[in-house]
Amino acid sequence: MTQAAHASIVTRIARSVRWAFLESVLSAVASLGTMLVLARFVGPAEFGRAGIAVAVSVIVQVALLGGMPNALVRTPSGHTRLTDAAFWAMTAIGLAGTGLTCVAGLITAYGIGDPRLGALIAVQGITTLALGVAAAPTGLLLRKMRTRALVNRTALSKLAGLAVSVALALTGFGAWAVVLGNVAAQGVGAAQLLATMRRPRLHLRDPLLGEALKVGLMSGVQQSLGTVAMRGFIVAFGAVYGAHAVGLFNFASRLVEESGGLVISTLRRVTVTSFAAAKRQGLDLRPLFVRGTNVIAYVTAPLFLGGAAVAHDVVRLFFGEQWLGAVPALQLMLVMWVLRSTRMLVNAIMIVDGQQRALVIFGIGGLVATAAAFALSLPFGVEWTTMAYAATLVGTIFGGAAFARATGIGARMQVSAGLVPILFAGVMWAAVTALRLGPLADVPVAVRLTVEVGVGAIIFGGLALAFDRAAVERVQRLLLKR
Repeated sequence: MTQAAHASIVTRIARSVRWAFLESVLSAVASLGTMLVLARFVGPAEFGRAGIAVAVSVIVQVALLGGMPNALVRTPSGHTRLTDAAFWAMTAIGLAGTGLTCVAGLITAYGIGDPRLGALIAVQGITTLALGVAAAPTGLLLRKMRTRALVNRTALSKLAGLAVSVALALTGFGAWAVVLGNVAAQGVGAAQLLATMRRPRLHLRDPLLGEALKVGLMSGVQQSLGTVAMRGFIVAFGAVYGAHAVGLFNFASRLVEESGGLVISTLRRVTVTSFAAAKRQGLDLRPLFVRGTNVIAYVTAPLFLGGAAVAHDVVRLFFGEQWLGAVPALQLMLVMWVLRSTRMLVNAIMIVDGQQRALVIFGIGGLVATAAAFALSLPFGVEWTTMAYAATLVGTIFGGAAFARATGIGARMQVSAGLVPILFAGVMWAAVTALRLGPLADVPVAVRLTVEVGVGAIIFGGLALAFDRAAVERVQRLLLKR
């Protein structure tokens, strides 16, 4: 592969990253704005019920549709007959998923003993149909690296969800404010994405459709194992400890997903697409993995570990005293997301190489470990059960062995790719925590938080420039490349 081809791929990836990052910024700003309102007007118990409704529907969505866009990305051809057939097949899968979610809602409501959950889950299930409609257009846009169109979709859908959620929260709709806001957001997003696609003709068959659906379902199964571990944990947590406790846990989860999604959503948008494009042009994926993981660690480690260091002050200042019980779970999840983000390219390369079966095996291991940790923690109370959530990382961590066999990238190289920025971020966390508990303990929260953020940024930036300047310059080149 020529140097010009390599440079072309890198340039396209960098451009896609910037647009995907803008999409994530819009998503995070709108979502955090919604969270600020919901935290003030929807109490922990109602937020917990909404969290259970979302968790049940997301498990179904990821299992049936989670891998479909990427399945279209990796097909050898994107001709119109295939995309038409894929659109109708994925829409039908979305409709079936909506029905399945309704059934799951009845079972969940009966099992937990909360009749309201049945209706909440059933209405939340409408988003599964919307995702089915949007799956094929999303796959086509990702295949073409047209992330700008996805930015437009995010802006409109998030605005719709924000407007509906805030209006209903202010008028006392409780959990329904969250659920109906989700339905509005997904509905508007699906309509916007559908407008980017040529009007689908009624083609129901194509020689490549079966393989695409098989890959999509296998990828969805692999993703759903992690989703069942994480979202199923929320449902089980609510069943054992009640709506108020799961409301605090779900608040922490949503806050991490919305703020951390600023980076993670960007990566998910471009990783599989970028590696698929690189592989089609015959590029060696190993140097791309090492450099990519290093860049990811430099972005995510200070964001997530810094967030964990200031979590107590952020929650107190912006969301109120009633949510302080969520801080331990919030800090745990932020630390976990540092590890998850630095493993994202593992999944991307394995999917591109058609190694979903190995990922499924390790996903099963993670699910079993999570269920065992949850069960073993129950005699010790809610704090130990919260810590048991870390077991969801088991499949992510041990998937590295299969990745090493498939790619030749050994464990040492996988770890070292992101280790240095994580160490720098750890020093930053220790320093900020020492300030909060020591000299700044009696300072007003707003002032303390400002100082903590400034000092943390100086420490991390200073360490990076002093000891790893080449990596900093690499991050700058990627972000500025046109």
